[in-house]
Amino acid sequence: MLLYHGTCLETAQKILKEGILPRRDLGFCQSNYDKAPSNANVVYLTDTYAFYFGCNVTEKSDMHVLAIIEVDSERLSQECLLPDEDFLEQVSRGFPTIQDETLPVELFERTAWFRERLHGFNRLWTTSLKDLGTCGHWGKVAPETITRAVSFDMQKSTNRYIKGMLSDPCISLLNHRYCSRKYKALTRWFFSPMEDALEFSDFSTTCTDPGEIERFHEVLGFDLSKLTEILQDRSGLASIIE
Repeated sequence: MLLYHGTCLETAQKILKEGILPRRDLGFCQSNYDKAPSNANVVYLTDTYAFYFGCNVTEKSDMHVLAIIEVDSERLSQECLLPDEDFLEQVSRGFPTIQDETLPVELFERTAWFRERLHGFNRLWTTSLKDLGTCGHWGKVAPETITRAVSFDMQKSTNRYIKGMLSDPCISLLNHRYCSRKYKALTRWFFSPMEDALEFSDFSTTCTDPGEIERFHEVLGFDLSKLTEILQDRSGLASIIE
């Protein structure tokens, strides 16, 4: 299974030599989320939203070149793979207790409760990916697990459609259920040309019949051939694997 990590180009170049380090090992890197900081011992990975997380990093670092690192999960220690605490928090809503313990009511406190107990839910890391599109890895992700890496210069790119999609997602169970297919298609687009514009359709997750999707677009007046043409514009993309 291929997993991805989004960051900025400068950090990606270090990652290719040193691996992906959790905040604990970086020593100075603050979490992107003040109210619900990520686990400092965990590297967060995704099969759906790497570009979104990369955008978050570039915005905070005042850079305009994001990077996506591809990791082969089969090369990782399976014991180190964990669910995302946000997945555990969201899926547990409505449950007052778990593992014979009372869950906090307030969202951030409940997220922290799961964050401190991630190892107890190790078996759910694939479910976290399937339902939220994210998971975690306890400790460093070694360089030898990395298979590909690309950069995307948002200033050099002329593809406004792709740039518009970068900050579009909302990381939630509902968003993943209805929109994950097009975001996974976008992730694949960064690494290789794509001919099937249907996968970028908002209807692609809820409807699997290509003919039915095309009829939806005809009713809405959406030109799939135009989208296919747009997807050929790969300006701003570059491989950063040396």
